Amino acid sequence: MPEGGDVYPPRFADRNKMVGVLGALSTGAATWFGPSPAYAHGIQILPVTPATEDLLRPSSFVAEDLAFLDKVLGDDDVEDAWKAFLICERAILEPDRAWRALMALQTVDAGTSKSALLYWVATRPPPDEATKALLERAKAGSLY
Repeated sequence: MPEGGDVYPPRFADRNKMVGVLGALSTGAATWFGPSPAYAHGIQILPVTPATEDLLRPSSFVAEDLAFLDKVLGDDDVEDAWKAFLICERAILEPDRAWRALMALQTVDAGTSKSALLYWVATRPPPDEATKALLERAKAGSLY
């Protein structure tokens, strides 16, 4: 959920950034896989296909989302299978960093292949100037 969005109350949106399970009368940040934010964010990204490019927009939201995840997740808090999806999201802003991170993984989710994810990362366009500025703000901690 983008900063300042009004779909969900701020007490939920600011703490979670992503809905894990949506019911008729409830929203939750946890998923059937567990309470980690990596699961709620990862299930919104999978499966990684050519259409994923259109779903991970605008880059300002991706920058906010990754800044949030960087803040709440340690690198060892996420299994490689789920980390792969978050790396694909990072490729929107930092394709070179995402490539290196994906190459370092030992395994990916059984519903995809490492070669398919590497292809997706490799075909991300280089970030434009606005995206580079967002990335710098995210690194400086001014996005979240």
